[in-house]
Amino acid sequence: HVSSVAETDVVTQPPPVSATTVFRGPLEISDGFKIYVYAYNAVSAVTPPSLKKMSIPATEDDADREGVVKMERSYFSLEDPNTAVPPEEHIKAYKYGSEFVPFNASDLIAFKWQSTKSLKTLGFIPRAHLKR
Repeated sequence: HVSSVAETDVVTQPPPVSATTVFRGPLEISDGFKIYVYAYNAVSAVTPPSLKKMSIPATEDDADREGVVKMERSYFSLEDPNTAVPPEEHIKAYKYGSEFVPFNASDLIAFKWQSTKSLKTLGFIPRAHLKR
C-alpha cells in the first residue's frame, strides 16, 4: 500500500544499471585485418517495474496474506469443453492463414538462425557524401 507521493516515486524508480557490453568481438576491416572491440549501448529504454495484481477481499479475509493474485491458465478441448487438457498434451503451432501448423522442439532448433557474432566493414565513402 502506497500512502504518499514520495513512496510512489520510490516504487516507480528503476534500479540502477551498470554498463554492460552488447558486443565483444572482431571489427573486420578486411579478411586479414581485424581489431577486437567492445561495444556498449549509449542509451537504452528503461521500463518501470511491473505492478502486481492485488486482491482487496483476500487481504480483508486474512491479514497475514498480502493479497497477491496468482494467474492460472487452463486449456479445454473443443470436443469436451468440461475437460481440461493437461500441459504435456499441449502442442505449439504457428498460424498460417486460417490454419495452424504444429511444430515441436526439434523443428524449432532446426529453423533457428545460426551465425557467428561479427562486425564487418562493407565499404567506405568520402566524408563529403555523409549527410548530417
